[in-house]
Amino acid sequence: MLEVDPTNFVKYSLFAPRPGLEDRPENYFTMMYVLTETNGKTKLEIIQDDNRPNAMQQKPQGEENPILQALKKLAETS
Repeated sequence: MLEVDPTNFVKYSLFAPRPGLEDRPENYFTMMYVLTETNGKTKLEIIQDDNRPNAMQQKPQGEENPILQALKKLAETS
């Protein structure tokens, strides 16, 4: 965990293995989940910062994003 503000955001780093890529700090990327409230609604923004060599950025997945789906299910059952 890199940074946490329980009501606003969480930022962490992780290693996603690929052939020929060693588990070293320079091969990690960061993920950040940011919550903002506007007019009584909460917006979730998912930010991936991947500066690894040959990194391929994924296209935005919108509501089909599996992480977003899991978070939505969790929020709706709480």
